[in-house]
Amino acid sequence: MRLPYYLIPIVDRVLREGSGTGVKAVVVYPMNALANSQLGELRKFPHYGFSNGQSPVTFARYTGQERDEDRQRILANPPDILLTNYVMLELMLTRPQERKHLIAAAKGLQFLVLDELHIYRGRQGADVAMLVRRVRDACASPGPTDRRDTGTALLRYARSGTASGFFCHKYENASVSTTT
Repeated sequence: MRLPYYLIPIVDRVLREGSGTGVKAVVVYPMNALANSQLGELRKFPHYGFSNGQSPVTFARYTGQERDEDRQRILANPPDILLTNYVMLELMLTRPQERKHLIAAAKGLQFLVLDELHIYRGRQGADVAMLVRRVRDACASPGPTDRRDTGTALLRYARSGTASGFFCHKYENASVSTTT
């Protein structure tokens, strides 16, 4: 597996604005296996070219499979990029500790990534679409011109109108990030 290109603008934003100022991106995976795989890739990527192997970009997986001490560390010091799944993202909105630390740290969230967007169909798709809206509201996410919604296969869904319903925004092809 390789690092998906949609992480490049996120890393660029962190490098330009500085690390440690809150959660800049939430990347939602449909399965923990994908989150685990991407965590491994992320561990390789941002260290190249920086002295002492210190990455200027922080990231963490928060999927419910972390040990308690790792969970407490993430809550105490939220990363720039948070990898999660849609069930845990829902829990972050409802659990007081997660809402206080992670959702508050994501105020002004500019990147909400749904990997494998085509998986969310039917009732599950409707549930995740509502979750996206609640996350945007809870994080006081900026308007669509200042925020980047992205997902694999988004261009196909943007053209069909599905993404517009999912993210509550009409997309122009030029504003869509997609992978093939």
